[in-house]
Amino acid sequence: MPVELSKVSAQPKGKFDAVFFGHFGPESLALAESLAAAGATFMVGHKAITAYFGADQLSCSLPIPSTAIIKAAVPPYLKDKVLEAVRLFLEEVAKKLAVQPPLVTGPKSAPAATAGVTPAQVAQQMEALSSAEVAQALKMVKEKYPTLYKLVADQGDAPLKSFLQAQQAAKAAKQAAKGIPVKLKDAQSIGQPVLGTSDGSVYRVVALGERVKLAIKMDGDGFLSLRAEGEMTDAERAALVKLGFTDKDKYLSCHVGMGTVPAERMLGCLFFDPDLEFQQRIGKISEVAS
Repeated sequence: MPVELSKVSAQPKGKFDAVFFGHFGPESLALAESLAAAGATFMVGHKAITAYFGADQLSCSLPIPSTAIIKAAVPPYLKDKVLEAVRLFLEEVAKKLAVQPPLVTGPKSAPAATAGVTPAQVAQQMEALSSAEVAQALKMVKEKYPTLYKLVADQGDAPLKSFLQAQQAAKAAKQAAKGIPVKLKDAQSIGQPVLGTSDGSVYRVVALGERVKLAIKMDGDGFLSLRAEGEMTDAERAALVKLGFTDKDKYLSCHVGMGTVPAERMLGCLFFDPDLEFQQRIGKISEVAS
């Protein structure tokens, strides 16, 4: 990591955060303590550490907010980078102060392993992060470690995916309480407004299954629009396609002119299809009338 030396006015001496440096193993903790005893004062910022000694200072930038380090929430794929940055920083300060790194007895801290990282390990580290930090971390994983990202994304029972789904469900629940349309796959109740594909397009939920969720939108010209989302099986997708839906990958949709056929009769074909199962459904169309 970049280290910069500059002249500044004298700063208080001999202070360091034992809790913070303790996250980097016994060697780094012991070295930080020795440097503080030699007159260095360490200040921990948002994404940087600065050491003040005499009229000089050394700074080291961090690849992750210091709050994540304090919460022991450094994602596994960043541990090596963080440990290396702090180790090199402390060694550079030791050179400036002519301090010999102390001999640490007992087992040495093991280097962080990035190979073989499991979704469970990632989830454990992620749980202490905010939603924004989770999103940022996942973006980094997707860009730099696509294999790991696919592993996390593909395993339906992965703790990280469950954690993110819980966050999405909580957000959807808050939006639903305010009457704000959510994605159909996040819908929780019959009659709930959900988003269509076009801006301003709003559907109403008419059926909820374990995997399939169904919503409709009716216009004044006698047309009925149907939309289905969810983690469906191939058989469920095939059943919807057989009933006239177009498979758009992330959702399926169907638009039909009702003519003189009641909407309830059309929906009945879906509700009672042998390959589709719904735990909740409307009893009459007035339940979702705008």
